[in-house]
Amino acid sequence: MPENPEYENLISALFRELFADMGEFHVSADSDSPEQVEILVSQPGTGTEFRFNVKSRERVTPQIADDLFERIASKKSPRGKTTFVFIAPTISERVAEIARKHEVSFLDHSGNCLIANERLGLLLHRKGFNKKLVRSSSPPPTNVFSPKSSRIIRAMLSEPCRRWQVSELAEHPNVGVSMGLASKVKHALLYLSYAKEENQLLTLKNPRELLEAWAKNYPKVEEPARFFVRGEIEEIESKVAKWCLGNNQQYALARMSAAWRQSPEVRYNVANFYVRSSAITERALLSLKEECGARPVETGHNLVFLSPYDSSVFNDQIGEPQQTSPLQTWLDLKQMSGRGEEAADAVFEKHLAPLFESLQLP
Repeated sequence: MPENPEYENLISALFRELFADMGEFHVSADSDSPEQVEILVSQPGTGTEFRFNVKSRERVTPQIADDLFERIASKKSPRGKTTFVFIAPTISERVAEIARKHEVSFLDHSGNCLIANERLGLLLHRKGFNKKLVRSSSPPPTNVFSPKSSRIIRAMLSEPCRRWQVSELAEHPNVGVSMGLASKVKHALLYLSYAKEENQLLTLKNPRELLEAWAKNYPKVEEPARFFVRGEIEEIESKVAKWCLGNNQQYALARMSAAWRQSPEVRYNVANFYVRSSAITERALLSLKEECGARPVETGHNLVFLSPYDSSVFNDQIGEPQQTSPLQTWLDLKQMSGRGEEAADAVFEKHLAPLFESLQLP
């Protein structure tokens, strides 16, 4: 293959910039093909040198990243002195996440990178650089974590092994969205490499990755009403649940109130309820005060009403009193710091991990 001096110069300049803050380094490049460049970085007088095998592409999407990085990772030698690095003009957060999963080093044309070789004691990590704006040839995918779109995510995560037709997702009783939106979400999931399609049927590839991404994009839950009620927490929860039923108010115990019943690892002292807006009208609150002794307070509360960001938070409730599903409970707990994380882990291991692991079984 002919040499490509222009591309060699670009790659050399990127590595020269990476090592510039660590002293005087010499960078040389040799290319066997337009997509493959060998880089040698050496420090004069010290004998220190690093070798890099650079694989480059003009564009990489999450949809192809899994297979691409798996092939690159398979060529690495655990005892080799050469560090494999993937380079592209831009590398999205999702593609970077997939690269980290396969332990593939990466670098973009702006200098953002994660290059690691434990054997050589090498770690270069840079982010936030945006020197070159490269326009994508594809429009940004649909936001799969918006309230309506996430109904599809919830349905698929609740049945992670199921293979779906788009029409089944759109018409699912817990989803209820248009065929157009369902089709857009399908293409976004394929683009982001959270799902794959076989024989026109959609199925998840790695539900844990999708769930973690949803948690990062989950909206902040509003707390429109806080109260103080005399009594023990479980007694308060029982009274308020009875009040909801008696007044035709939809409810679900949430956060720690749900976690304690689903996987009792962390104790709590505030009762949490998802309720509709009709439960916080002046008339409803007067009834709640009369029947349960709930007094609105700014501080010192032990009862909180939460506003659902979408009606789907009430899907797949379990237990008595009614609780949010383990999936919803986990999402809510992940938004809490400290003990919330601990409780989230317990709920995941007991309820979600077995469900997701079944996807890997033959």
